[in-house]
Amino acid sequence: MSYEGYEIYLCEQGHRWSRDVYSPKAPNCPHCKGPRVWTCSIDQTNGDESEPKLEVAEPAPACGSCSQPIGPTRYVVPEKNVKPEDVEQEIEEQNPTGLQDFVEALTILMGYDSEGSYSPTNCQHDILRVYVSEGNDVTEEDAKRLNELGFDWDGDDLECWYSFRFGSN
Repeated sequence: MSYEGYEIYLCEQGHRWSRDVYSPKAPNCPHCKGPRVWTCSIDQTNGDESEPKLEVAEPAPACGSCSQPIGPTRYVVPEKNVKPEDVEQEIEEQNPTGLQDFVEALTILMGYDSEGSYSPTNCQHDILRVYVSEGNDVTEEDAKRLNELGFDWDGDDLECWYSFRFGSN
């Protein structure tokens, strides 16, 4: 799978602009021609896109007769560039259940692996698969909880529990 996404820039004046990652880089601000002083990459590869919250320093000036914006909004330039990991961390801090959910699902599945598989997982094409010896014997209650946690049973083809949620980032 190829990378998809865009970059957000701010200049010294706090003007914001963005570009697709495969477009030629915009070296200077399209509003004031100033250099970019802040950058943030937004990863859209798997449909996730989370932009950092930028503080507005000055709203866009508006036309006196129709109230439409006639110039760019100015933002407070953050002290450091933001990496995609920083945005993901901010989201995880708001909803810290991702890893907890994953561990809970693996704990449930571990109870159905009496053979103690040495290599019980496989991840391909953004799908995490977990193979356990008694995977099809999971109780209705455990199956419901695994579904809530993002796992489904593939009893037709591979006889494993699989997850798109934990198979891609």
